[in-house]
Amino acid sequence: MTPKQRRYSKTKDHILAQNAKWKQSNPDWMRGYRLQYALRLKREVFSHYGGVWCGQCNETSLLKLSLDHINDDGAKFRKVHGVSGTKFYAWLRKRNFPDLGLRVLCHNCNELKKFSRPRSAVWMRKYQNRDAFKLMCLSHYCPGPVQCQHCTIQDPRVLTLDHTANDGASFRRKHRIKGGDDFYRYLKRRGFPDLGLQVLCFSCNQAKMIMNQ
Repeated sequence: MTPKQRRYSKTKDHILAQNAKWKQSNPDWMRGYRLQYALRLKREVFSHYGGVWCGQCNETSLLKLSLDHINDDGAKFRKVHGVSGTKFYAWLRKRNFPDLGLRVLCHNCNELKKFSRPRSAVWMRKYQNRDAFKLMCLSHYCPGPVQCQHCTIQDPRVLTLDHTANDGASFRRKHRIKGGDDFYRYLKRRGFPDLGLQVLCFSCNQAKMIMNQ
Protein backbone atom coordinates (compact mmCIF):
# COMPACT_ATOMS: atom_id res chain seq x y z
CA MET A 1 0.00 0.00 0.00
CA THR A 2 1.38 3.40 -1.01
CA PRO A 3 1.55 6.32 1.45
CA LYS A 4 -1.32 7.98 -0.42
CA GLN A 5 -3.46 4.86 -0.12
CA ARG A 6 -2.67 4.60 3.62
CA ARG A 7 -3.75 8.21 4.17
CA TYR A 8 -6.96 7.61 2.26
CA SER A 9 -7.77 4.45 4.22
CA LYS A 10 -7.55 6.46 7.46
CA THR A 11 -9.90 9.19 6.24
CA LYS A 12 -12.10 7.17 3.88
CA ASP A 13 -15.23 7.19 6.07
CA HIS A 14 -14.94 10.93 6.68
CA ILE A 15 -14.46 11.67 2.95
CA LEU A 16 -17.44 9.51 1.95
CA ALA A 17 -19.63 11.18 4.59
CA GLN A 18 -18.62 14.63 3.37
CA ASN A 19 -19.30 13.66 -0.25
CA ALA A 20 -22.75 12.32 0.65
CA LYS A 21 -23.55 15.50 2.60
CA TRP A 22 -22.47 17.69 -0.33
CA LYS A 23 -24.61 15.69 -2.78
CA GLN A 24 -27.66 16.06 -0.54
CA SER A 25 -27.06 19.81 -0.34
CA ASN A 26 -26.73 20.19 -4.12
CA PRO A 27 -29.55 18.11 -5.69
CA ASP A 28 -29.85 20.28 -8.82
CA TRP A 29 -26.15 19.96 -9.59
CA MET A 30 -26.30 16.19 -9.06
CA ARG A 31 -29.37 15.90 -11.29
CA GLY A 32 -27.58 17.76 -14.07
CA TYR A 33 -24.45 15.68 -13.60
CA ARG A 34 -26.38 12.40 -13.83
CA LEU A 35 -28.22 13.62 -16.93
CA GLN A 36 -25.02 14.63 -18.73
CA TYR A 37 -23.37 11.33 -17.79
CA ALA A 38 -26.35 9.35 -19.09
CA LEU A 39 -26.42 11.28 -22.38
CA ARG A 40 -22.67 10.87 -22.95
CA LEU A 41 -22.94 7.17 -22.26
CA LYS A 42 -25.93 6.77 -24.58
CA ARG A 43 -24.15 8.59 -27.39
CA GLU A 44 -21.08 6.39 -27.01
CA VAL A 45 -23.11 3.16 -26.91
CA PHE A 46 -25.42 4.08 -29.78
CA SER A 47 -22.45 4.88 -32.01
CA HIS A 48 -21.54 1.18 -31.78
CA TYR A 49 -25.02 -0.04 -32.69
CA GLY A 50 -25.92 1.85 -35.84
CA GLY A 51 -25.54 5.53 -34.98
CA VAL A 52 -27.23 8.22 -32.91
CA TRP A 53 -30.55 8.20 -34.74
CA CYS A 54 -33.63 6.02 -35.02
CA GLY A 55 -33.20 3.30 -37.63
CA GLN A 56 -36.82 3.79 -38.76
CA CYS A 57 -37.77 7.47 -38.62
CA ASN A 58 -34.32 9.13 -38.28
CA GLU A 59 -35.18 10.81 -34.95
CA THR A 60 -31.92 12.22 -33.55
CA SER A 61 -32.81 13.41 -30.04
CA LEU A 62 -30.86 11.30 -27.54
CA LEU A 63 -33.66 11.76 -25.04
CA LYS A 64 -36.06 9.94 -27.37
CA LEU A 65 -33.81 7.05 -28.42
CA SER A 66 -33.26 3.61 -26.96
CA LEU A 67 -31.78 0.24 -27.89
CA ASP A 68 -34.09 -2.36 -29.38
CA HIS A 69 -33.51 -6.11 -29.24
CA ILE A 70 -34.13 -7.08 -32.86
CA ASN A 71 -35.13 -10.65 -31.95
CA ASP A 72 -37.60 -9.46 -29.27
CA ASP A 73 -35.61 -11.11 -26.46
CA GLY A 74 -35.14 -7.96 -24.39
CA ALA A 75 -37.35 -9.10 -21.50
CA LYS A 76 -35.51 -12.42 -21.30
CA PHE A 77 -32.15 -10.63 -21.37
CA ARG A 78 -33.14 -8.26 -18.54
CA LYS A 79 -34.42 -11.16 -16.47
CA VAL A 80 -31.13 -13.03 -16.85
CA HIS A 81 -28.73 -10.11 -16.39
CA GLY A 82 -30.81 -7.73 -14.27
CA VAL A 83 -29.81 -4.57 -16.13
CA SER A 84 -31.81 -1.92 -17.99
CA GLY A 85 -31.56 1.75 -18.91
CA THR A 86 -28.28 3.46 -18.03
CA LYS A 87 -27.05 0.34 -16.23
CA PHE A 88 -27.56 -1.62 -19.44
CA TYR A 89 -25.52 0.90 -21.43
CA ALA A 90 -22.72 0.73 -18.83
CA TRP A 91 -22.93 -3.09 -18.98
CA LEU A 92 -22.42 -2.97 -22.76
CA ARG A 93 -19.47 -0.59 -22.55
CA LYS A 94 -17.79 -2.67 -19.85
CA ARG A 95 -17.99 -5.69 -22.19
CA ASN A 96 -16.71 -3.76 -25.21
CA PHE A 97 -20.10 -3.53 -26.96
CA PRO A 98 -20.89 -7.20 -27.70
CA ASP A 99 -23.01 -8.26 -30.67
CA LEU A 100 -26.39 -8.96 -29.06
CA GLY A 101 -28.65 -8.18 -32.01
CA LEU A 102 -29.29 -4.56 -31.02
CA ARG A 103 -30.27 -1.47 -32.98
CA VAL A 104 -31.23 2.11 -32.17
CA LEU A 105 -34.94 3.03 -32.32
CA CYS A 106 -36.95 5.89 -30.89
CA HIS A 107 -39.57 4.93 -28.31
CA ASN A 108 -42.38 5.49 -30.82
CA CYS A 109 -40.90 3.17 -33.43
CA ASN A 110 -40.10 0.62 -30.72
CA GLU A 111 -43.79 0.58 -29.76
CA LEU A 112 -44.92 0.38 -33.40
CA LYS A 113 -42.60 -2.57 -33.98
CA LYS A 114 -45.06 -4.98 -32.37
CA PHE A 115 -47.69 -4.08 -34.98
CA SER A 116 -45.37 -5.13 -37.81
CA ARG A 117 -45.25 -8.75 -36.66
CA PRO A 118 -47.66 -11.35 -38.07
CA ARG A 119 -50.79 -11.25 -35.90
CA SER A 120 -54.06 -13.12 -35.78
CA ALA A 121 -57.31 -11.44 -36.77
CA VAL A 122 -58.46 -11.71 -33.13
CA TRP A 123 -55.35 -9.85 -31.93
CA MET A 124 -55.83 -7.10 -34.52
CA ARG A 125 -59.51 -6.61 -33.61
CA LYS A 126 -58.57 -6.42 -29.94
CA TYR A 127 -56.05 -3.66 -30.55
CA GLN A 128 -58.33 -1.79 -32.95
CA ASN A 129 -61.03 -1.71 -30.28
CA ARG A 130 -58.45 -0.74 -27.68
CA ASP A 131 -57.17 2.14 -29.80
CA ALA A 132 -60.70 3.42 -30.41
CA PHE A 133 -61.38 3.47 -26.65
CA LYS A 134 -58.00 5.04 -25.96
CA LEU A 135 -58.58 7.73 -28.59
CA MET A 136 -61.92 8.60 -27.01
CA CYS A 137 -60.25 9.02 -23.62
CA LEU A 138 -57.38 11.09 -25.01
CA SER A 139 -59.83 13.44 -26.73
CA HIS A 140 -60.98 14.69 -23.31
CA TYR A 141 -57.47 15.89 -22.48
CA CYS A 142 -56.38 17.37 -25.79
CA PRO A 143 -57.62 20.66 -27.24
CA GLY A 144 -58.24 20.32 -30.97
CA PRO A 145 -56.96 17.23 -32.82
CA VAL A 146 -55.77 14.34 -30.68
CA GLN A 147 -52.02 14.59 -31.05
CA CYS A 148 -48.80 14.85 -29.06
CA GLN A 149 -48.65 18.32 -27.53
CA HIS A 150 -44.95 18.56 -28.33
CA CYS A 151 -44.27 16.95 -31.71
CA THR A 152 -47.91 16.80 -33.02
CA ILE A 153 -47.79 13.13 -34.09
CA GLN A 154 -51.36 11.78 -34.30
CA ASP A 155 -50.92 7.99 -34.45
CA PRO A 156 -53.01 6.73 -31.47
CA ARG A 157 -50.78 3.69 -31.13
CA VAL A 158 -47.94 5.86 -29.78
CA LEU A 159 -49.97 8.39 -27.79
CA THR A 160 -50.35 8.35 -24.03
CA LEU A 161 -51.48 10.53 -21.12
CA ASP A 162 -48.82 12.39 -19.18
CA HIS A 163 -49.16 13.86 -15.68
CA THR A 164 -47.91 17.43 -16.13
CA ALA A 165 -46.89 17.62 -12.45
CA ASN A 166 -44.80 14.43 -12.82
CA ASP A 167 -46.87 12.66 -10.14
CA GLY A 168 -48.14 9.75 -12.21
CA ALA A 169 -46.35 7.05 -10.20
CA SER A 170 -47.62 8.36 -6.85
CA PHE A 171 -51.14 8.72 -8.32
CA ARG A 172 -51.20 5.09 -9.43
CA ARG A 173 -49.94 3.88 -6.06
CA LYS A 174 -52.50 5.98 -4.19
CA HIS A 175 -55.45 4.76 -6.24
CA ARG A 176 -54.09 1.24 -6.76
CA ILE A 177 -54.42 1.28 -10.51
CA LYS A 178 -52.12 0.23 -13.28
CA GLY A 179 -51.22 2.32 -16.28
CA GLY A 180 -52.56 2.01 -19.79
CA ASP A 181 -56.05 0.57 -20.26
CA ASP A 182 -56.66 0.32 -16.52
CA PHE A 183 -56.03 4.05 -16.15
CA TYR A 184 -58.28 4.92 -19.10
CA ARG A 185 -61.13 2.89 -17.60
CA TYR A 186 -60.58 4.66 -14.28
CA LEU A 187 -60.92 8.05 -16.00
CA LYS A 188 -64.08 7.04 -17.86
CA ARG A 189 -65.80 5.75 -14.71
CA ARG A 190 -65.20 9.14 -13.08
CA GLY A 191 -66.29 11.24 -16.03
CA PHE A 192 -62.79 12.25 -17.13
CA PRO A 193 -61.81 14.47 -14.16
CA ASP A 194 -59.27 17.29 -14.36
CA LEU A 195 -56.08 15.66 -13.06
CA GLY A 196 -53.50 17.82 -14.80
CA LEU A 197 -53.09 15.53 -17.81
CA GLN A 198 -51.81 16.13 -21.32
CA VAL A 199 -51.38 13.99 -24.42
CA LEU A 200 -47.81 13.10 -25.38
CA CYS A 201 -46.28 10.45 -27.61
CA PHE A 202 -44.09 7.79 -26.01
CA SER A 203 -40.90 9.46 -27.26
CA CYS A 204 -41.77 12.91 -25.89
CA ASN A 205 -43.03 11.39 -22.64
CA GLN A 206 -39.76 9.53 -22.21
CA ALA A 207 -37.76 12.67 -22.94
CA LYS A 208 -39.77 14.59 -20.34
CA MET A 209 -39.23 11.86 -17.76
CA ILE A 210 -35.47 11.86 -18.29
CA MET A 211 -35.26 15.64 -17.97
CA ASN A 212 -37.20 15.54 -14.68
CA GLN A 213 -35.30 12.71 -13.01
